[in-house]
Amino acid sequence: ILLQRLEESSGPVRAHVDFAVADREQEADRHLALGAKLVAAHRWWTVLEAPDGQVYCLTDRDPVTGEVRRKA
Repeated sequence: ILLQRLEESSGPVRAHVDFAVADREQEADRHLALGAKLVAAHRWWTVLEAPDGQVYCLTDRDPVTGEVRRKA
């Protein structure tokens, strides 16, 4: 889990949580089935919005080591 500081200078939230996951596509599908909304899908991370409006990311970081896994 990583707390990512956002670059916005104002607003109710200036950071959000990033979760390292073993299989980002599968985990994103699971979150969507639980009510999350897709905000954006990038090469190495997916931005989702929880049902209560909180934005968070799923990343390709290794959940055990925290190291970045770069897919081709």
